[in-house]
Amino acid sequence: MPPEENKPSSSFSAAGRQAESAAAKKNDPSQLPSVNRIRIDGTVLPESFAHDLNNCIAIINGYSEVCLEYLNHGHGDEKIKKHLNAIHDAVQQATGFTRQLLALSSPKKTSAPRSYKEFPQGSESILVIEDEVILRELLHTVLGQHGYRITLASNGEQATKIFSTSPKAFDLILLDLQLPDISGLVVLNRIKQTRPGQKVITVSGRVDADTAAVLERLGVRDHLRKPYHLNELGHVLRNVIARAA
Repeated sequence: MPPEENKPSSSFSAAGRQAESAAAKKNDPSQLPSVNRIRIDGTVLPESFAHDLNNCIAIINGYSEVCLEYLNHGHGDEKIKKHLNAIHDAVQQATGFTRQLLALSSPKKTSAPRSYKEFPQGSESILVIEDEVILRELLHTVLGQHGYRITLASNGEQATKIFSTSPKAFDLILLDLQLPDISGLVVLNRIKQTRPGQKVITVSGRVDADTAAVLERLGVRDHLRKPYHLNELGHVLRNVIARAA
């Protein structure tokens, strides 16, 4: 092929330069409107950064769950499953980070705390067992704002100690099944052995068939899948509390 045929036409080159210029301008924080920019330690990020990142994380989470579901039905080897579990756990941690970014990118009309209009009020005592510090503090704030009395635990052993000290102190327990030290199912089993009628809502990114069977055996009928909406939590919480033990 003659050398000149490898050269792009002048119109194509001009269009390419225009596209590159437009893309550069779009991604240059200095060209963005001042409203809703995200600033982290002096770094300015595009307004859409948090939403784009959240979408990517959701895609990774979805694919990892589909793959794990396939492997849990007898396909593949344990090494692949281990890596996929590591990816899935990392995605759950990243979800907390994107929540922060989404909050930073939201318009700040006033300095007043965010109001969840559909979140029901209550006065019950709740033990929140959650290892993600961002989500744990968010739950503490929102539930406290709506009248609930909250006790926090960041891992399974701490939760077990708190519950065993006063097993009748809590109207409801919100339990993350993926804890850093021991399985949430172990914690749940300890709770049910001590107080069979204890009301519990479990939380996790996914529930396989074996986990679902254990939850059913231990009498847990209510489960929230991460990421969940706080208003969804509020209504599930009220339904469980109102239900007869």
